[in-house]
Amino acid sequence: MVKLKYSLLFIFIFVFSCEKIEQQNFLKINRSWIGLDDFYDFIPQHRFKPLSFEEKQTKINAFIDSRLMIHDAIKNNYHKDPDFVKKMKYHRAELLYNTFFDRIILDTIITHNRLLVQFTRLSPGLQDYYTFDEYRPELKNQLLKIYQKEIQRAYEHYIENLFKDLDFNLFDSTIIDLSQEYAKLYRDNTSDPFAILREIDYKPAIYSINGNFCFVRDVLKITADYPYNIPNNLFHAPTLKSTIETIVLNNIIINNSLKLNIQKDPEFKQKYNNRRNALLYDTYKKRELLEKISVSDDSLRQFYENNKLSLYMTSPRYEVQEIFIKDKTKAERILEQSKNTSDFISLSNKTTERFQSRPNKGYLGFITTEQYAGIGKKAKDTPAGSVFSEIIPSGKGYSIIKVLSVKEPEPLSFDEIISRISADYKQNQYKRIEAELINTLRHKYSYEINLNLLENNNGGI
Repeated sequence: MVKLKYSLLFIFIFVFSCEKIEQQNFLKINRSWIGLDDFYDFIPQHRFKPLSFEEKQTKINAFIDSRLMIHDAIKNNYHKDPDFVKKMKYHRAELLYNTFFDRIILDTIITHNRLLVQFTRLSPGLQDYYTFDEYRPELKNQLLKIYQKEIQRAYEHYIENLFKDLDFNLFDSTIIDLSQEYAKLYRDNTSDPFAILREIDYKPAIYSINGNFCFVRDVLKITADYPYNIPNNLFHAPTLKSTIETIVLNNIIINNSLKLNIQKDPEFKQKYNNRRNALLYDTYKKRELLEKISVSDDSLRQFYENNKLSLYMTSPRYEVQEIFIKDKTKAERILEQSKNTSDFISLSNKTTERFQSRPNKGYLGFITTEQYAGIGKKAKDTPAGSVFSEIIPSGKGYSIIKVLSVKEPEPLSFDEIISRISADYKQNQYKRIEAELINTLRHKYSYEINLNLLENNNGGI
């Protein structure tokens, strides 16, 4: 009986666990399921929830398209490319470093209790609309800003104590010597600092940890998977010193992270997979989209001719004479006077209260709709030769305007805007190739999406 009881318990747990996993399956491509968490990494739940139906559909389709590209990238072994593998090693090291400090410092300051308190400070409307878990990412961002200084102090305190515990010492004299050797091989700001350090034949120790001497070769060894860029002006001794200190620190933190098995943490794995997918997506787009855009002078000229009237015309410009008056009552009186005079320009020069040093005081010249605050927009609505029917609030006064003439739009010259044409052409080609690619992928792979899961998780659709 006992054996049967445990068997039934095992079956119940197994079925329940499977059901729980199934409930999180959101998108299926061929036989591979993608979880709802991945979708909410694509767009956080608290940002997705308030979107309109059409906006939600757009986001869901964008997610499907991105996942189809990632799926195709894996099918084509993009993830085995040496450059991709190298970049992922860097991403892994960076994540180990960041996650370690999240655990050691951030989680002790941005606590669950503080997040709950921050949630209670939201307006009643937000609290009714969102659950705590839905709004948690935004709450965390808010607390990061609030406790920024405390986090920085805790970080600096931890680093200071870490170096003390390790008895870390940099040798200033050898750092100076090494920087001078570096200077001999340095060419310009494109020089690779790691390549220069590898080329230097420098024997003395440059730092010690717990009494153990370390050399240039040790620095190079721990930078094999170093995830950050370093300055190349290491001929400057203080820069070299701080750079070595940072490299050593990062290596220690990454090793400590591995000792804590952070790489096995579910949250770490999720972040790592997100980085991997993002890199796959970017690599795929570069190869399948960006690298397939070809540009020639003929193609640019043809694009220019096809789109000249819609994209490459000057804005209409309006020749405006203005009377500016500070007092509203006086402005209204002069407006009526201006409607009954045939010599608006003389009236303008006589009565306007700004641009007094100009020979033609009220002449604004040819302006676009975006100039002189509301004046340009009102000029657009005024026929040439006419006075605008109302006074226009303008700064600390009021404007009365007459449109003297209008310059109609005309084509911009090809040579004048070739950079803009090139950018527009590339964007146009990118969208065309992307649409064709997505259409191909949607026919190449079978996929299905579980929209009910959004409803069950308060995402709504």
